[in-house]
Amino acid sequence: MWVKLSNSGDSLKILILNHIWKYMSGWSNSSGIVTSQNMNENEMGYRGSKSNNGKSLFVKEQRVDGSWHSNVFKVYSNGSWKRLSSQNPFLGNTKFVRYCSNLSTNYQLSPYTLTGLVDAEGCFRISILKNKNFKDNNIPFKTRLYFQLSLHKRDENLLELLKKNLKVGKIYKSRIEAYEYQVSSIKDIEFIIKFFDRYPLITQKYGDYQLFKEAYELIRNKQHLTNDGLLKLIALKASSNWGLNLTLKETFPDIVPVNRVQPNNKIPNPEWLLGFVSGEGNFMIRLINSPANKLGYQVGLRFQITQHSKDKLLMENIINYLQCGYLSVRNDILDFHVTKFSDIVERIIPFFNKYPLLGVKQRDFENFKSVASIISDKKHLTEEGISKIKEIKLAK
Repeated sequence: MWVKLSNSGDSLKILILNHIWKYMSGWSNSSGIVTSQNMNENEMGYRGSKSNNGKSLFVKEQRVDGSWHSNVFKVYSNGSWKRLSSQNPFLGNTKFVRYCSNLSTNYQLSPYTLTGLVDAEGCFRISILKNKNFKDNNIPFKTRLYFQLSLHKRDENLLELLKKNLKVGKIYKSRIEAYEYQVSSIKDIEFIIKFFDRYPLITQKYGDYQLFKEAYELIRNKQHLTNDGLLKLIALKASSNWGLNLTLKETFPDIVPVNRVQPNNKIPNPEWLLGFVSGEGNFMIRLINSPANKLGYQVGLRFQITQHSKDKLLMENIINYLQCGYLSVRNDILDFHVTKFSDIVERIIPFFNKYPLLGVKQRDFENFKSVASIISDKKHLTEEGISKIKEIKLAK
């Protein structure tokens, strides 16, 4: 069932429309999970189902970097692309890629690409709610398990691709601007568990998955219908994702959370990293006012991944894997950065040329690469080059 991408090593031929968006990036400080994504500033809060103890299940806070806006990636004819490729080595390393909003669902994802995407954007949720019909059926609480992955509507077809590859689950419109892939039947969750046992997660989300798996066994064996089984489920939920809500805390004040299992943070292969960056990566184009500069601007590029400090070992492994970058700390948040231009053009760009990203993140990478081309050609030192970068960066 699971095979390597048929065009691995070449550019993934996907179609994304030449839309114009202004983006910022976001972060969420949670129990082991910090998320980041590109988003329209008018669409804040579209993504959910992330670990974040004590907060509403479908709220995701956002990190703002007002200095960065994504650009417009032009759609070139094959002839124009060939001419540009002959002039620029970065463009020449990739095949002609045409973009539109439809990511083909005919691609067979590498299982580790799927795992990387879930490490970035997935959620394993244990739901325990008071049963309104308690007097009728003698069951005080309703329990259910959900495997979820939410994305902005621009990436709806990425969810369709996920569904087709996993062969279970459904897609719902969870918000005005968001869609959610969801698996909730016990039969289908059994398949999800078999998959992630074979292709394990490597972020702190692995701990959530193990708690989810234990909850599945309790429910599958009908133990959740007993008092002891319910208490075990509540103890599992107390350690996972969002923890216990106020109602459960007040009803079960003596519950002791179970210990979380720690992941093996070793990056298994490049397919995992491309999936993870498709969810968590940010390709930033920076145009900073600089009176000391002749043209009044300083141009820079930054590749960034953000995670909770609990995933420090993973972030260090990403540095070692890509052989570049550094970490910065802000409270409980870790940022992995690559800002050195030689590292960007010699390591980051070649890596994602070889292992193309999924969904709209590929478009962001192409934008990023276009500005790298301008800098490489020293055109950022000309008024024409600065104007082009402004057009790319500030397009509205």
